[in-house]
Amino acid sequence: MAQAATAQGSWQPQASPSPAPPPVYYSPPTYSPAPPPPPGKQRPARPAGDPGRWVTNDDYPAEAVKNKQQGTTGFRLTIDPSGNIVGCEITSSSGFASLDETTCRVMTQRARFSPALDKKGKPITGTWASRFRWVLQDDDLPPIPAPFLDSISFIVETDGSTSSCIGTGRYADMGGSGGLCAKNARSQPYRDPAGNPVRRRVTMSASLVVEDPDTPPPVAAPPPKPPVQTKPRKQP
Repeated sequence: MAQAATAQGSWQPQASPSPAPPPVYYSPPTYSPAPPPPPGKQRPARPAGDPGRWVTNDDYPAEAVKNKQQGTTGFRLTIDPSGNIVGCEITSSSGFASLDETTCRVMTQRARFSPALDKKGKPITGTWASRFRWVLQDDDLPPIPAPFLDSISFIVETDGSTSSCIGTGRYADMGGSGGLCAKNARSQPYRDPAGNPVRRRVTMSASLVVEDPDTPPPVAAPPPKPPVQTKPRKQP
């Protein structure tokens, strides 16, 4: 209903179409209505700055670098009403004590926070939890092993000497005048079931094979049984 003010400052309703209601007089209140309650000021502790800048590559423990240790450390910080860190708890270990200890040490020294607030906006003690991943750069890691096949092959003569030595890869040097192929190298000869000396080729090898992870692992074959080493009987 529209209203108009009288000269005396009171409010009087204007005439309305029939049926007209009885006159109503309204005096404005002498107080301001209470404003709606403000939204709650409660909030958790918040980092002051970028947490990603709190830890640098120089913080990687030397022991962990030497031992090629990597992992993710979960932690929880306790922040007092002044925004100071008063506690650090490891919630999930990286698996290495040096990484976990360094995480708490660095966070306690460098992290900065705005304290948590209660519903009235008063600073209170709060917590902040996160995780940090310790990862070595590629140049800090050992190189990926490449496939190889190293072997040495030679013949054991009937007198126990070696001949026809051929070495490859890591065994290349052994195929020369040293090691198993030295001219003065001697061993017991191989013998047939009757005990007679026989010539035999011997091959030793070492290899590294890179395969699809679904490839079944090789099954080691049982070593062959050595021939019976019998000495020839003396003739009467």
